[in-house]
Amino acid sequence: MNITARQMEGSSAVAVSKSAIILPEPGMVFALFPKEGGGARYFDNPAMSVRAFHFPEAKLRLIFESQRVRLEDTGNRQPAESQLGETLCATIKTLFPQTRNNFNRHGFNYDINFRYDNVIPQNNIIGTFLPPKLQGAVTHFGWQFTIGKNKGRRRETYFCKVVSPIEMQVLANIEIDEELGEEKTAGERFRKCYTEAADTIAAITFD
Repeated sequence: MNITARQMEGSSAVAVSKSAIILPEPGMVFALFPKEGGGARYFDNPAMSVRAFHFPEAKLRLIFESQRVRLEDTGNRQPAESQLGETLCATIKTLFPQTRNNFNRHGFNYDINFRYDNVIPQNNIIGTFLPPKLQGAVTHFGWQFTIGKNKGRRRETYFCKVVSPIEMQVLANIEIDEELGEEKTAGERFRKCYTEAADTIAAITFD
């Protein structure tokens, strides 16, 4: 079986601090996108220590938690067009200049759709662990696996789900135990991690 198309349908970038962060004031966050602030809004949940911002024109959602900053691309931009890594890095540098080095972990998430040139043999796979009387009742099928790299400092978790006879939806979660680095480095890593995640899924064989 060969992959005939693959499409990134969503992505996010996360930086994690080793200590609690002070949630930024709304004005500071809105100032990050002065030219794309039309329709921007935010949601505050003090009980959960969460402050979220949505910038429709920038096609971004920023979520601040007690020890985490998460950026979501709401425009489904492809890796070559995305600036998610650079934007996350710039956000950390601007809003947390004194505690920037506390963000010692980061990661990327990609929703990727793969289309194959033949039917995914899910019935054959299911048949290896379910009895015949249950196989016909299966309405959804998927699996998960994690790969450890760099002596455990990098973890790649893949959630795979068959969504049509010839399509598989994959959520790839890449976690890295180190700082983001500068904007250029963060952007390059975001795009490289996508390529590596897609290549890992492409290596799955159903024969």
